[in-house]
Amino acid sequence: MPSMKSVSISELNLDLSNFRTVKQVNETDAINAIIAINSNTFWALVGSILDDGYINTENIILLEENGKYIVKEGNRRIAALKIVLRKTTEIDISDSLQSKIMKLSSEWKTENSILPCLVYPQAESAQLDKIIALIHAKGELAGRDEWNAVAHARHARDKKGEKELGLDLLEKYLINGKNLSRNQSERWSGDYPLSVLDETIQKLYGLLGYKTGDEFVLAYPGKNKTKLEKIFYDIGMKRLGFAEIRNKSEDGFFGLQYGIIPPGTKEKSKKELISPKAPIPDAKKPEKKDPLNPKAYAPSDPKSVYSKLRNFTPRGQNRGPFKSEVRKAA
Repeated sequence: MPSMKSVSISELNLDLSNFRTVKQVNETDAINAIIAINSNTFWALVGSILDDGYINTENIILLEENGKYIVKEGNRRIAALKIVLRKTTEIDISDSLQSKIMKLSSEWKTENSILPCLVYPQAESAQLDKIIALIHAKGELAGRDEWNAVAHARHARDKKGEKELGLDLLEKYLINGKNLSRNQSERWSGDYPLSVLDETIQKLYGLLGYKTGDEFVLAYPGKNKTKLEKIFYDIGMKRLGFAEIRNKSEDGFFGLQYGIIPPGTKEKSKKELISPKAPIPDAKKPEKKDPLNPKAYAPSDPKSVYSKLRNFTPRGQNRGPFKSEVRKAA
């Protein structure tokens, strides 16, 4: 059975296998990953603690494992407190927050250094996992940050043994990808349009010669690495979504802009397939009018009579001389 204990912040260990992100090496990396996933809400939490102190609206839940207290519920709050109480000094924070931290009294620090926690013994770790999953499955509660698609998929894979191809591919990309920054890697490890990536796998694996999505994921990084990483990046940047990948027209297939052309596609340049345009006809130049030799004259103008006589051809054999005589007469 769990028990309530007052535990010092110094004794609390962040969960390095937090479902919100990939497994971390140390607490500094874990805190940076939490911040990267949603920096606005995290720093708002730090600001709230500095202004009002730690308010125990809900329990911190711990797992006592091998003599250590592992935070299973409340990692964001404990990470914020560790920064405020300077239990970690390797996190970049704003000057305004740093100024507030430096002004904290010793009394404030003492009051907020020991927290009431609900502690589960190691033997009940499986039951605790179910409780944590239920807490976050209910939606966002006061002080909690709801699990997103990545966290749910990671829990389903790691605790229930379910297949999560999109998550497997994402985590491989975060390790092997050459076109993303460290901050993007940290953020996308816990906040990424995973459902879009799942559907992308289904759209691409057959076109690229794989029999199943499993083969496709297993093959990365390998063939088409650069093309695929551009797709993964654009999904993360939300430039590529369901609207694009569900376009069924030949010319609208999303893979074309990444150099992936479906077998049997008509021979066209990639540019034409992506953005077909009808050729623009050359504009006809207006004919220049010769003011000295207009095509039409007023009926009263003598040149009108001359024009008619010049083009007149009488019936008979002597056509040529007649025209020349007219010219002379004129």
